[in-house]
Amino acid sequence: MADWSQFLHWAERFAQEVDLDAEERNYKLVAAERWKAATAACLSGADDWAELLRRAAGSGNLVDPFSQTWLRNAIEKHPEQVREAFSTLGGAGDPNAIDAFEAALRSWGDYVSPGDITAFASLVLMAEKPEGRPPYRAQFVTDWGKRLDFPSSGSPVERYVALLALCDELIEAASEHGLAVKDRLDAQGLAWAVMKYEPPVRWEPLEQAKLMAWRRGEQSSDAVVERGQGVAPLMEEGAWLVLGRGLRGDTSALDLTLQTWTVENAVELRRRIQDNPPGDGGFMEKLAGQMAGADDAVIVLLAELLYLRNAPLTDMKAGTKIARTNAVLSWCATPRSLPQQLADSLAEADAFRGGQGYHNRTPDHLLWLTRFVEHWMQTPDGERFEGLRDPFAFRDIAAATAEDMPTIRYVIEYLAWPGIFPSVVSGDHRTKIHEVLMADLGEPSGTDERAITRDLVALQAFHNRKAKGHGARYMWYRSPYRERWNPGADIPPRAWIVRPSDGGSALVASWIAEGFVSLSAKMLGTVEPGATEPVVSKAVKEGYTHLDASQREATATAYHAFLTLMKEDDIVATIDGGRLHVGLVSGAAHYVGAPGSRLRREVSWSQASTDQGALAAPLPSLLDQQGSVVDATAAFDVLASLVDQAEPVEDEEVNEAPADKPTLVATPHLPAVTDSVAAALHMDRGPLQEIVDLLQRRQQIVLYGPPGTGKTYVAKELAKHLVGDPSRVRLVQFHPSYSYEDFFEGYRPVTENGQATFALKDGPLRLLAAEASNPENRENAYILIIDEMNRANLAKVFGELYFLLEYRKETVRLQYQPEKTFYLPPNLFIIGTMNTSDRSIALVDAAIRRRFPFVEMHPSEEPVKSVLSRYLASNHITDERAALLAELNLRMGEGGRDLQIGPSYLMRPEIQTASDIDRIWRYDILPLLEEHYYGQLDRQAIREKFGVAAMRQAVMKKSASESSPSTSFGAGSADEADGSAALDAFDLTLEGDSSGEPM
Repeated sequence: MADWSQFLHWAERFAQEVDLDAEERNYKLVAAERWKAATAACLSGADDWAELLRRAAGSGNLVDPFSQTWLRNAIEKHPEQVREAFSTLGGAGDPNAIDAFEAALRSWGDYVSPGDITAFASLVLMAEKPEGRPPYRAQFVTDWGKRLDFPSSGSPVERYVALLALCDELIEAASEHGLAVKDRLDAQGLAWAVMKYEPPVRWEPLEQAKLMAWRRGEQSSDAVVERGQGVAPLMEEGAWLVLGRGLRGDTSALDLTLQTWTVENAVELRRRIQDNPPGDGGFMEKLAGQMAGADDAVIVLLAELLYLRNAPLTDMKAGTKIARTNAVLSWCATPRSLPQQLADSLAEADAFRGGQGYHNRTPDHLLWLTRFVEHWMQTPDGERFEGLRDPFAFRDIAAATAEDMPTIRYVIEYLAWPGIFPSVVSGDHRTKIHEVLMADLGEPSGTDERAITRDLVALQAFHNRKAKGHGARYMWYRSPYRERWNPGADIPPRAWIVRPSDGGSALVASWIAEGFVSLSAKMLGTVEPGATEPVVSKAVKEGYTHLDASQREATATAYHAFLTLMKEDDIVATIDGGRLHVGLVSGAAHYVGAPGSRLRREVSWSQASTDQGALAAPLPSLLDQQGSVVDATAAFDVLASLVDQAEPVEDEEVNEAPADKPTLVATPHLPAVTDSVAAALHMDRGPLQEIVDLLQRRQQIVLYGPPGTGKTYVAKELAKHLVGDPSRVRLVQFHPSYSYEDFFEGYRPVTENGQATFALKDGPLRLLAAEASNPENRENAYILIIDEMNRANLAKVFGELYFLLEYRKETVRLQYQPEKTFYLPPNLFIIGTMNTSDRSIALVDAAIRRRFPFVEMHPSEEPVKSVLSRYLASNHITDERAALLAELNLRMGEGGRDLQIGPSYLMRPEIQTASDIDRIWRYDILPLLEEHYYGQLDRQAIREKFGVAAMRQAVMKKSASESSPSTSFGAGSADEADGSAALDAFDLTLEGDSSGEPM
């Protein structure tokens, strides 16, 4: 019996990975039925025999395409001979009948190969007894026989008998190894998987390479994994010229006469970078000072490491990379320059965007690379040999480097094996891809860093295979995958304040010196990064039983923020000794064995710190908030201005280099009122500009006055002019039942899964503030108009927001979400309107009056006084309405000043005639006056004093008086004198009650 040990090793591996019934047996049983029907039709001479035979041969992969073509041609040219040939095997079930089948197929003289004859014969035999007569494929049986030194050639009969013998031996050998193989059909399916299937992507790459080597007849122990190609083949090839020579211990690719990868060179380079004070200037200037007097081999090693670190970056131009490498090489005693081939390879870099955090950590990356070189060169030769043929052996060696730094290690792993390891250097991104996309392949193999890497390698291979060779440039950051695992990719970074719960100043010093930030997590267990809030809360509840409920809630909020909400390139800040330290998050959350700081993230801390007393708002108020982790995104621009910026080379900028230090958010400058705006409002430009200037300084104002003075209209038209885009203006109207929940946020009924429930929903103020706070909108002004402001209970509506109306640069914790903070962005302006005819204005408390400047809009004063006459003039109207309104307001006198009527009632385009004026007076103005004078004047008295007829009569008298110089007041008849006296008495009744007190 042949040696089946190697074959059975792979058979067991495939049996664990593949459902052979689903993948092999079941479809062959279906095919057997088709062949049975076709053979029966051949035997009976049915009209559709040819079609059934063609269909049987064309289904599945049991007949190769060339054999299918031969059969179709044979049926077309020699139909009867073909039918008779297939009839010879029908019902036989005996392999020896293949001889007669062969003779029949060769009867018309066309060549047919022994393999094709055997294949067709096996399918007809399978139709009779599929469990004992498996299908035959020539190359498959030949390769299988070779691996076992089993003869498998000869005549068609001998070939098929060899297949049956191989199946029988496999059944016996499998049984001895505890591997269940039911029959010959199962054996053939298992053997087909072992010999023909692609290695499962979840096998480690070396395991796959060993299988392929065994199939080729080579020793599995000699198998080597191909580096392959990743997303940037040209760059990867150039990087390998540098990295590969170093890993193999060859001389440098930058100078073939120098041996750079030695323990001594690595230690000396690290000493110079780590222990030599950096001095003044930019990064390259400091580095030049540190390298002064170094041996050429040490300097060239530095150039190699800098080249490898920068080569894959998409956010650094090729010219920048070349310039930096050449700058280092120029420090040698014998100046050198980057070889042209290596410079050319940098023209194509499509691997990953480093971002601010990556750029700021160049010194840390170089230090880790020196440790890696030292560690690699000290690794035994046998282990290094394994590392050069096995990606995961290489990964394990690299991960064992002292003070592991995954970000730069991922770069080296990718450059060493670009076709294997993904070009994703963000730990957060790797975790998120693993969590979301691993379902494409199945269950994850684990959640530790090595398991995630292994799964990502398998997942990448899986998608590349699905692309059938077109996936060599597969990229996790491209559609359609990016939208799946990172739907919030366009969400801007956030800012966080983190406080040392244990360790105090000593721990902060460790954070800054070692490049990390941490939480104690002493009793948290090991909650996975990215865990949901309920998962974190459950772990806190179980681990922190000594805390009360509110403390546990605050603790869970902090850990959830650190584990899940915090991302790479977020800003992190901490206070120590009255000074603020800031940095950029550059790594995923992970656990270490250090007590007091188990849960960590890598951080690139800025070198300088800032005095706490010099911080701009709203940062000071955020620093006053309690908690181990505080969301400080409201002060993002303040903190971003304090972060060290990566420095581009002098002669060339970085493509997507970190932006200039951000300008702190300031109140946008509001445009001046134009003549056209003033003309459209029928007002003078000066008073309108005064309103705008006041709004600019205070950011919130109230326009108040009697009804019809155009308060809301002016607010809307000014707002549209000031913001430019009407979508940045929002209007809300207050009323007695309006509340905080309506205005800012509150629980409202919603339907979820067909069930009524309540959900926290944002109101207009919060929605507009969120839009205004968007970094893309910070230079744009937004205006919220609050109409009829005094009709609501303002203290109830504004709640804790009262504080922000006075202290615009501060923040408050929210009523319904006390773990969150809120502030009014400086580009959000508020214009309120109040109607003085509504007596509720008298109830507006001093708190609101102190927070808002009040601008009166009164019919007797500009800018309202001349509005109606200007409106009439601009529309070429010469009727009496302006005089009537002036007389009405004059009769109301000072005692009715807050009740006077504004011009807007008489500025309606539908007023064309005196009758139209009468209707407005009757149905709009008089009802309003009746409400105003309710309990003081009856309806008849109001009509007699303020009716349109009385107004016309008074206007006519004045007009007549003005046109007659001899006429003077008091010169009329006794009746007129009596009438004047009566009106005077009427006015007195409006100015005071019977007690003489003001009304």
